Amino acid sequence: ISTDDGSRGFKGNVVEHFASEYSELKNRDLKIFACGPTPMLKSIRRFALENDLLCDLSLESHMACGFGLCQGCPVEKTDGSGYLLVCKNGPVFDAGEIKL
Repeated sequence: ISTDDGSRGFKGNVVEHFASEYSELKNRDLKIFACGPTPMLKSIRRFALENDLLCDLSLESHMACGFGLCQGCPVEKTDGSGYLLVCKNGPVFDAGEIKL
């Protein structure tokens, strides 16, 4: 449990909590699965990439059609070759293939 004010469990956000425990976990075969608000996912993505961890992110986006026709839910690819659509290509993406 993590709380911003420390009223229960770890004082701080979930990314700070994971980072504080990571030294004990780093010799294990780890993969991060995360969903939540975009600022949190950005932080988790950054931590995972900096520490060479596998990480899947489940994104939320406004979707008008849900079939990819409207192009309303794009997420930029890290290789600069365009965009993926949350509704059609996701909503779960490898942290290394998308920019947030």
